[in-house]
Amino acid sequence: MKFIISMKIFIRIIKILIIISPCILIGWLLWKNFVPSGNFSAVYKFERTPWISALRPGHRISEIREEDGIRVQSLTDDPVYFDITFPITFESVVVEADYKNPLNQPFKIGAFTSKKDWKFALKDFDSKKDLGDGWRTATVEFNLSGLDKSGRKIMMILSLPEIRKLGGEVVIKEIRMRAIKTPTTILDYVFSY
Repeated sequence: MKFIISMKIFIRIIKILIIISPCILIGWLLWKNFVPSGNFSAVYKFERTPWISALRPGHRISEIREEDGIRVQSLTDDPVYFDITFPITFESVVVEADYKNPLNQPFKIGAFTSKKDWKFALKDFDSKKDLGDGWRTATVEFNLSGLDKSGRKIMMILSLPEIRKLGGEVVIKEIRMRAIKTPTTILDYVFSY
């Protein structure tokens, strides 16, 4: 008798899991693709990610290496590019990087405003936060409305205009982005159609 009751309970639990699992998966996918919170974040630590591309071109950067157990890459020439891809449309993006700049070279970051004319909106990427051991964090925000986008992708530039004259390198440990839009609710989606 106990075995039959246990088996009925087990079968009921399995049925509930079969019904709930796809609902949880669909809910998670909707949350990731619609971003109702209004914030979407991604991190690039020199491993493949769909949101932040690898640095390029290869002749202006070092090979990825480990330094004190952390994956890093050096900028050795100017300029260096990477792409940010968004899952949906956003209003602005905050880009942060952890880096070492031993020669305190001028360091700028920019985003394409016109690929046709090869123009960028450049901003100083100077550190406001010291992390210790020579590491610093720099943060810059871009309004996405004036940028040249290919679908949901923007091209970014890291610029070290004095690197050829001063030599040396800037070591990057991590690049982060936080895309921002007005938060939405289910009612916003229902009444927008």
